[in-house]
Amino acid sequence: MTAWLDRITYRVKLLLPGAYWVLAWGNALGTRLLYGRRIRLTRLEAKVEGFVGGDPAVVRPLGPADLETLHDMIAAIPEDHLRFFHPHGLDRNALHRVLQSRTILTFGMFVRQRLVGYALLKLFANRTAYAGRLIHPEYAGAGLGRYLIHYLYHIGFRLGFRIRATISRENMACLRSHAAVRPLRILASLPNNFQLVEYNQLPSDADLPVLAIASAECH
Repeated sequence: MTAWLDRITYRVKLLLPGAYWVLAWGNALGTRLLYGRRIRLTRLEAKVEGFVGGDPAVVRPLGPADLETLHDMIAAIPEDHLRFFHPHGLDRNALHRVLQSRTILTFGMFVRQRLVGYALLKLFANRTAYAGRLIHPEYAGAGLGRYLIHYLYHIGFRLGFRIRATISRENMACLRSHAAVRPLRILASLPNNFQLVEYNQLPSDADLPVLAIASAECH
């Protein structure tokens, strides 16, 4: 129903970045006014403790104090692994703004106190949330990304938002990863060979997923 608005916003971001920042400022203000209390309460209950490959692990919200940890994780990831991950700038200043934002919810997965996964939800005033996640390549294929997908679904649907993503047609691995865990709908085609998709809510999204990943060998 709001896919047309998302398409327009995406085009403005590409073609008129100055105008996009004005829209982003207005969206952030509206989202805080409409959903600020709900967002704060959800963050307070978003921490999950468990195990990954037998090692203690935790998924929790990130904040400004995690800036260096997040920056170091991203800086250590090869550029080709970041090819399709551009939800925001990845330099230190951009990450600082993201971690301070009250309308971009950021989460980290820590294994043995090491940050190995990063996930986020970008919230919009029309009750749409855009999901993204990044796994350290040493843990690729170990199930961490799939867990974080389920985690983001729970957070977003608990807030009462629709969960969407923009996925490159060249990144079929990501599309298959999402489609493997739940039905999705392709809402629109976007410039630069991207697709706008929306994920369906399932009954299992009512509860935080249990963090119990059996095997996570580093590659």
